[in-house]
Amino acid sequence: MDELRSQKKPILVKWFKHNSLQVLDVECGTNSAVVKCKDKDGNIVFYGLSTLQEHLRAIGGQAGTKSMYKHLVVRLEIDAPRVMGFAMTRTGSYFIMKADNQASKSIDPDHPDATGLIHFYQQAE
Repeated sequence: MDELRSQKKPILVKWFKHNSLQVLDVECGTNSAVVKCKDKDGNIVFYGLSTLQEHLRAIGGQAGTKSMYKHLVVRLEIDAPRVMGFAMTRTGSYFIMKADNQASKSIDPDHPDATGLIHFYQQAE
């Protein structure tokens, strides 16, 4: 593992290819990374990479991940199709999730079908 931490150039992670995963996007932190993939069935899945088990907390911790290859590769247990964007920092990973499909209710009782930006004007008395 010491040789991985002292790398001066990128390394190829063959695990994804061997598991029929197409890498779509990668966000890296200091000690770990989050990888967005498409599996052989066309599903979007997220994986975390870490050089040390203690760094797993930056990508969801043991409760939010499933070990796929030792502590080096973990699958993130998230609703991947709802992920709109993601980022990785030195200390954590962040996901922007798509909102639930809920019907918008108008705040104007006189116009229950009104949506978008609504202006209210006060009448002078």
